[in-house]
Amino acid sequence: GEMERLRVVSVERNQLHTIDDLTPSLHVLKLGENQLASVSSQISKCTSLAQLELQRNQLTELDFGSLPGSLTHLDISANRISEVSSIATSVPLLCSLAVYGNQLSKIPENWLQHVMLKHLWLNANCLSSLPPLGLLPMLQSLHLNDNQLTKIAPLHSCVVLHTLDLSFNQLSSLDQIIHSISPCRRLRKLSLNDNPSAVSYTHLRAHETPEHLVCRLLLEKKKKKIHHQLI
Repeated sequence: GEMERLRVVSVERNQLHTIDDLTPSLHVLKLGENQLASVSSQISKCTSLAQLELQRNQLTELDFGSLPGSLTHLDISANRISEVSSIATSVPLLCSLAVYGNQLSKIPENWLQHVMLKHLWLNANCLSSLPPLGLLPMLQSLHLNDNQLTKIAPLHSCVVLHTLDLSFNQLSSLDQIIHSISPCRRLRKLSLNDNPSAVSYTHLRAHETPEHLVCRLLLEKKKKKIHHQLI
């Protein structure tokens, strides 16, 4: 009947504790700002679902295996999620993943194997290190600001990454950062403010590549060395 033709459901900003009677024909499901503590098993039956919004609920975990493989956009930000399982094969079409504002202290190595993923938000968590994320050849923006990062693994597969936000962390080694971003040949915006002072004032200038940044920093280092020798 009429329900079978339903494509978009938006029930944001209510006091929902459960969600039932979902129609498999849904393409967009907006459940943000409710009281959901778990994800309905019925969501897996929505085999055409492309966009799922679960931000600002009461989620403490999420089984990615229970989500429909058709998903392209997933927002689970501002919940209480403290750990995540591998989602390598669960949602292969994912283009956008927002996990910011949770309680993640670590993420699994090679957590993501998503050829399609373009935008990833992991900011405002409790991460102290970033392991190799996995295969992300289409990733364009990576948001890691407002964590407790002291080190990040080389972003080997992120060859088209253009925006990287590492601000408000505990990164103190410029050499380590340069090593990590060196595969990102198309990087155009690098935010490092509000880290320990050696790193905090470093940024990519307009149209500057990571290689140019490395050269500029090495030259500045050399100039400082010569200056100290002259004094």
